[in-house]
Amino acid sequence: MSDLELARLRQVLAQSAARCPSASALRRAVAELRGGANGEGDGSEDVAGGFCTGEEAEDAEFEGGAGSAHAIARGAGGSGGGGSGGGEVSTEQALRQLRAAPGVLGLDIGGTLAKLALMQAADEPFLFPANFGETGQYHADLSFQLRIDGLWQEVRFLSGSTSLLERVLHRLEDAASPQGDPSKSGAKARRVVASGGGAHRLASLLLHAMKVEVVPFKEMESLVSGLTFLHAYGPEDEVFEVVGCGEQRQVEWPSPLFPCIMVNIGSGVSILRVDGGSEDPMHGTRTFTRLGGTPTGGGTFLGLARLLTSAKTFKEALELAQRGDAARVNKLVSDIYGRDGSQNLGLPAGLTAVHFGKLVNPDTLSDFEEADVAAALLVMVTQASAVLARAFAQGVAGSQPSSNSQPGTASAEKSSKHICRSRSMPLDALNSPSAGSVLRAQLLGPAAYPGHRRTPVFFVGGFLAENPKSWDILSRAFLHM
Repeated sequence: MSDLELARLRQVLAQSAARCPSASALRRAVAELRGGANGEGDGSEDVAGGFCTGEEAEDAEFEGGAGSAHAIARGAGGSGGGGSGGGEVSTEQALRQLRAAPGVLGLDIGGTLAKLALMQAADEPFLFPANFGETGQYHADLSFQLRIDGLWQEVRFLSGSTSLLERVLHRLEDAASPQGDPSKSGAKARRVVASGGGAHRLASLLLHAMKVEVVPFKEMESLVSGLTFLHAYGPEDEVFEVVGCGEQRQVEWPSPLFPCIMVNIGSGVSILRVDGGSEDPMHGTRTFTRLGGTPTGGGTFLGLARLLTSAKTFKEALELAQRGDAARVNKLVSDIYGRDGSQNLGLPAGLTAVHFGKLVNPDTLSDFEEADVAAALLVMVTQASAVLARAFAQGVAGSQPSSNSQPGTASAEKSSKHICRSRSMPLDALNSPSAGSVLRAQLLGPAAYPGHRRTPVFFVGGFLAENPKSWDILSRAFLHM
């Protein structure tokens, strides 16, 4: 087993250990791993050596369950390019480790979630915990490898709360003495390309707290650059459509790709028409137009969920929605016309007629639970994007690339006179694919008119990550609206 394979295996084990709720089960697994070492240099003992024994875990003063699992996972993986495996890692530690990591960094600092992409040489060890701080996550399942200029690279993704990131940066800035102020030290600032509102609002704070110079990148251009980048270099399973009950089905990239619709669902929603892309996704321009959007997005869902339910985080709100039944709160077409009447109208009986419509009747106010409210909120927010996207897609169906679309402006990296180069790649060669747009895409499209091309519609954005219920809602909306 090579050192790289060994490091990756230990990283996976550390992440699994951090999620394991049963300390005893984890101890048995570690014991079996140690006992399975065959003495032929397969690396089993080295992997197990990164985990403490059951006795050591009991001595570690963690309180049961997941805490014990973290204790067992401590130190697994050693050190490497920007992180440490297992154990408790604070947001401050994670930020410092990422700042020092070799490779190319890209940021998208949205209204709710901050996303980071890191591209490094594929053989560069990256040993990072699955969770850090209060909300930080390393999304190992989104990582993929690509070959650029004959060199293998790996792209990795992390995310966390924007508000908590800002709070930590303020704390780091306040803690710095005048002599220890990173912005006044002799160390060279690290230049990082960033999109989103935070690229402007937090630029000064990042410089003073972390010695990070932010190079703003236009958000819409980063989305389209990300799409063309993934089309050229992304993993084979990047595009999928959703069929019955939220089941994913992998599909090929549509051909021709353009024109297509791109729906980015974050805190709010933007809908783009993409009319073209260069054969060279690294340096070419993209032609696109913003068709519109809606402020009813992920931020609306979380804000109303906090107001109307006991959920405090996005994860809690999603878990609540998964358990709920929106039909106990929403008024459906069948509630108004009956099933036979719905059929005569040519509308699905389960189609939402009025969001929260059943709460108008005081007799039904006791017939629902907070999980049903969360589910109804999820339906309302997701359907708002689906309705707009479907309408725009019908308008684009069968059309040729628009001459009114404006090519994307040259990236901030290309126009800068002081290009910051890293060990793995220069910034100007990357054209900053947005971390937010690298989430798994959903390929959906309305039925085309006879003789017309079916318009590809890509749904992307942080709101859809680990949110299969919204995938199912989008799929059904495109079928029935």
